[in-house]
Amino acid sequence: MQTRPGIVKEIRLSAEGLPAAWIECPQPSLPQPGQYLLGWAASDLDAALAAPLFPAELADDGFLATGIPSTWDPGTRLELRGPLGQGFNLPVTTRRLALGSVGGSLDRLLPLIQPGLQQNMAITLYADRHPANLPSAVEIYPLAGLSEALAWADLLALDLERRHIPLLRLLLNVAEDGRLPCPVQALIRTPLTCGGLADCGACSVAGRRHPVPACTDGPVFSLNELDW
Repeated sequence: MQTRPGIVKEIRLSAEGLPAAWIECPQPSLPQPGQYLLGWAASDLDAALAAPLFPAELADDGFLATGIPSTWDPGTRLELRGPLGQGFNLPVTTRRLALGSVGGSLDRLLPLIQPGLQQNMAITLYADRHPANLPSAVEIYPLAGLSEALAWADLLALDLERRHIPLLRLLLNVAEDGRLPCPVQALIRTPLTCGGLADCGACSVAGRRHPVPACTDGPVFSLNELDW
């Protein structure tokens, strides 16, 4: 896949208060919510690997990326490869959207809010932290109530670390042989080092039949695809 140029226009804090960079780039490089780019700066000679960049905000000419190297400053010129992987899918029939982050940041879920509101969805966020500048139309409940979303939502979108996958049944209150009352899509936080080039297995997630690479088949999965 070809690389395209980008430039760091601004360093600021994300809605969760994490260091983030506003990256201006060509429109074909813009990731969808849940997708990622691999980015590196030619000036950063000490960087062994490219940084996986997920959107926390999206615009027509760029996006806000978290997880950035500390060496990036305004004016840093980047090479960007992607968009990579599978992002979230918001069916047009969705009327009630629930969002929840398990053991991680909410930033990677926030780009779902604007398109959801544009489709007149009712949106509920389950979190123990309140991100800044959240639209007033979004309701917030404690993460402990996440299981209630399954009976309400047409779609539940999650962000969680790979090590927290075994906790989901307890958190969602779903029995081992129980079925999910609504579709659940999960963005799995796992190392994304090669972007699908090396088949290295570092990002693999336990699937129902065999391990699946998050760098290409994810990082957003239908929960029914995973062994959880």
